[in-house]
Amino acid sequence: MGEIIKSEPVKYFCGIIFNDAGDLTSVKKELSGNFGEIDSEFGPVHFKWTDYYSEEMGSELQKAFVSFKDLRQKEAAPDFKIASNEIEQKFMKDSARNVNLDPGYIEMSKLILMTTKNFSHRIFIGKDIYAEVTLILRNGRWDSLDWTYPDFKSPEYIEYFKKLREIYRVQMKSIKSNPHQI
Repeated sequence: MGEIIKSEPVKYFCGIIFNDAGDLTSVKKELSGNFGEIDSEFGPVHFKWTDYYSEEMGSELQKAFVSFKDLRQKEAAPDFKIASNEIEQKFMKDSARNVNLDPGYIEMSKLILMTTKNFSHRIFIGKDIYAEVTLILRNGRWDSLDWTYPDFKSPEYIEYFKKLREIYRVQMKSIKSNPHQI
């Protein structure tokens, strides 16, 4: 029988697809109000990998990422997705989204995204929320999987996730040397 080992905290991040820079600023304020201080940002970059959101959100979309300073337990992941959906709803205009939020977390060996949509490669994590492993660390680099979204395979994103993993690594090293800080 295996010994049950308490899971380590993870670093939450959120992707933000938008078409109005004013919305990005406001969404970042909402996110930090809900999840704490933002400690890293990436982008915005032109969102060129799919036109999936164009009909609802327009054609000149951009994407940015933010991460949050405080590490959190994985058990809170469903609440993170639920709260991000509520933020999306706050920014809706005429029953259409103006922003799309992609919440996830990073740990040393993988990057996880949360979703409301079930599929063969997604695992139910509670509160009608599913999670998927989107990137895995293999031989010291981020590798995609068959279902990884095209933008998450891009060199720009991979470079950001390398930096985000390093921030997380330093935070975990600090926690392990002072376990009472979480």
